[in-house]
Amino acid sequence: MTITAPSIPQRDTRITNPYHAVKNLTPLQHAIFWSGWLAWIADSYDFFCVSLTVLRLNDQFNQNTHSLTTAITLTLLLRPVGAAIFGILSDRYGRKWPLVSVLLIIAALQTGTGFVTTFREFLAVRSLFGIAMGGVWVSHYWLAIYARDSHRRFQGLASAASME
Repeated sequence: MTITAPSIPQRDTRITNPYHAVKNLTPLQHAIFWSGWLAWIADSYDFFCVSLTVLRLNDQFNQNTHSLTTAITLTLLLRPVGAAIFGILSDRYGRKWPLVSVLLIIAALQTGTGFVTTFREFLAVRSLFGIAMGGVWVSHYWLAIYARDSHRRFQGLASAASME
């Protein structure tokens, strides 16, 4: 009696030209991908604007740099909370409306950041912004994955672009 090791099925490992993969997408798939990508760009832009203005925020709030960078860290730490919340909402209500709602929340928080007067308010708004950041990523990422399910070769490129 001989024992043979199970064989692992071979995957298609050919590299596809990204141009051809993108060209085969439908207009709806393009719209979904680019709307999610632009949502993440807007989200990232606000995050990095705060990161680059730490010295000015020191003067405004009379805080040291360590306190302000802690606020930035708090924003990043709360992204998984937002991903969980909006992931559950996306499972329950579909992918589109949670993405629309989180984009409206992001717009309100981006505007609200400019109107805070105390450091405690700044921490509260940035914490909520961190939750919304997680919501933007999980909402647009899964919407994009469902939209391009029929185009397997595009998944790697789209995933990389989604992660920036």
